Amino acid sequence: MSESKDVFVFFSPSGRRGHVSAGTSVRDAALQLGVDLDSICGGIGRCGRCQVEVSAGRFDKLSITSAAEHLSAPDEAERVFAQRRRMKPQRRLGCRALIEGDVVIDVPQAFQSH
Repeated sequence: MSESKDVFVFFSPSGRRGHVSAGTSVRDAALQLGVDLDSICGGIGRCGRCQVEVSAGRFDKLSITSAAEHLSAPDEAERVFAQRRRMKPQRRLGCRALIEGDVVIDVPQAFQSH
């Protein structure tokens, strides 16, 4: 029986943090950790309300290195959305991006639910 790897995720600006199983979507991690990340399409990659950005670099206070490569590659739904809606290149859809390694995620104010 294989065990799932835990990865660390830190959400900015909320400061919420915790461990989730590798392969968890950014959206699901946000829900688990109580982060205000908007999403009205239910995670199918259509509304674009869950856009996030990865902060890359070494974060000594968190003892992690974060990189865009610590998220899964964009899937077809995310590529189609990005092309049709002209999503900024550094942005990802939180409902489609899977966390594969330690990562710092920035939730831009426009995509925080209130």
